[in-house]
Amino acid sequence: MRIQTNHPGPFGAHHTRSHTMKPIKVSEANLPKIQALLDAANGRATEHVLTAAWAIPEITMFFESELGKLLPNKKLFEGARAAYRSGQALPNAYKFSRLVTYIEFGRTATGWYITVLEARHEYRQAFKPRLTLTAEQDAAAIAKFKSYSYNVVDNVK
Repeated sequence: MRIQTNHPGPFGAHHTRSHTMKPIKVSEANLPKIQALLDAANGRATEHVLTAAWAIPEITMFFESELGKLLPNKKLFEGARAAYRSGQALPNAYKFSRLVTYIEFGRTATGWYITVLEARHEYRQAFKPRLTLTAEQDAAAIAKFKSYSYNVVDNVK
């Protein structure tokens, strides 16, 4: 399966360096491949971009933790998608675009895979990591929430 990455993307923004890539499993064995992808995407940029491949497993561990909070068991994790972008919010006085690293992940039965890794020109805005659930995962998360004991108060004074 090959993923075409020169599309507008679900979160807007224009791509600057896009590549067609095969999904790469996030694992310690694949860190050299991931580092090569980061180097190719970022070029000579070192500010505001993700430069270290060792950070990628930490990012996926965060998404795994978020799925664990939402879903009752790991069997339901498959099919989730996640997006991450490097760089923090900048002050309003910063008027130029900057190069950031944008990564999309897909969760399979065997773990997380990188499906998109590219550099993008962005402006001041920050980007919070995003997790996208399937309809089945959404229903399971709602059922898990409803299974907790809670009281609804109509009139609060």
